[in-house]
Amino acid sequence: MPRIRIHASIGYFDRLALNPEGRKLRDVVPPHDYEKWLALKAAYMGDDEAVEDRRPVYAAIQLYLTSLKHAGLAPDMIEPVIDDLLKQRGLTPTPVIYREDATRNGDPMGDTHVMPAMELGCFEATMNHLDSDLEVMRQRAEAWSSGDLEDLSKLPMSDQLDKCRDTLLASGASFNPDIAYLHARLRDTWLSEARNAIASHSVSFAMVPMADLFGPDSYLEKLRGEGYRVDLPDSLLNN
Repeated sequence: MPRIRIHASIGYFDRLALNPEGRKLRDVVPPHDYEKWLALKAAYMGDDEAVEDRRPVYAAIQLYLTSLKHAGLAPDMIEPVIDDLLKQRGLTPTPVIYREDATRNGDPMGDTHVMPAMELGCFEATMNHLDSDLEVMRQRAEAWSSGDLEDLSKLPMSDQLDKCRDTLLASGASFNPDIAYLHARLRDTWLSEARNAIASHSVSFAMVPMADLFGPDSYLEKLRGEGYRVDLPDSLLNN
């Protein structure tokens, strides 16, 4: 599975996860959003008090991931199955990782005590869209598990978790990467590995998020644009 990894000083992201000056979540988000947070937290996270020390974007992501597990939609269910099959066949996977170094000057916490609007927007949207996102993800999971690619291609491929992860990538005072740039570099890294695999092996297998297989900027369309033949299922030929 292709991944972006940000290299920073040891403990940087752990420090960044906490609200500066010992403040609590209730001190940095609007009261009406905090009320929604308390209700959703009680439903999915119980009495976890440690999360109250976290910045809004970290708290929102933690809530989202916990709600996925609660709904039986944990994103880490497939990779262990694939890993076991690879081990049984004596195969070694090739990791596809785009690494970006975070260059910061001075205090690594910088001005992070000022809550960026995009971070609060991530928190608010998560509180408002969690239930509807879970329903769409359930529909995607059902379509994927039954091989219904036609329905899968018609469902939204992005959700609030993706938006919050992008917000997290852009968190920090002096490290503000271009998110589109990072995703483009990850795609280029994957395409390079795919070309090598195709050239070196008669049969290759790759696992990527479904969102990266649809649309004009998808991995498959990039390969097609380079002259590779891409055969799609009949149900997608007219989409």
